[in-house]
Amino acid sequence: MIRLHNAYEHPEQNRYMVYEFKDEKAGIYFEQMLLSKEIPYEKDETDESMYRFGIHKKYAKLSNEINSTTLLKHKEPFIPVASLRWFVFAVTIVLLSIAIIGYVKSLNA
Repeated sequence: MIRLHNAYEHPEQNRYMVYEFKDEKAGIYFEQMLLSKEIPYEKDETDESMYRFGIHKKYAKLSNEINSTTLLKHKEPFIPVASLRWFVFAVTIVLLSIAIIGYVKSLNA
């Protein structure tokens, strides 16, 4: 099953949500935010490449806000190389200009 979000219901205990992070910085930041808001959690330490936290659903609203903040703070750009981003932007502008010119010329014909 493909998950598009990093939070899901615990497979064995339906009263808990699991939040998982592949990025170490994001996982550490999420844990620090949980500690600062005094939200009790359980941390899965069996897989060192993944940071997983189990949080009771009664803290769902607050933990979802922390999760959203964490994801926004640690997100990577869609196109990571700046020069490639500008190239894609320039090509888009050129193609859009050609389309507009073609449309305008077809109206006058």
